[in-house]
Amino acid sequence: MSAEESLERLAALADTLEAEEGVCPVSRIRFVTWIANQLSDLDVFIAAKQEPPLALRELYVEWIQKNKT
Repeated sequence: MSAEESLERLAALADTLEAEEGVCPVSRIRFVTWIANQLSDLDVFIAAKQEPPLALRELYVEWIQKNKT
C-alpha cells in the first residue's frame, strides 16, 4: 500500500468517524495522525477500509470528549 493510499484511507475513516460520532475538535492533521496511531496493526487498518472498528469508534468518542475546550 502506498503512502498516498494510506492517507486516503485514513481520511475516509476520519470522514466516517466525524459523520457518525461527532465533529473532531482538533486539526485535521492531528485527527488523521491520531487515527494512524490507533491503527498500528496493518491488518486492522486494511480491514477498516469500509467501516471503522468498534474499538476505534469508542476511543474516538472518548478522545473528542477529552479534547473539547
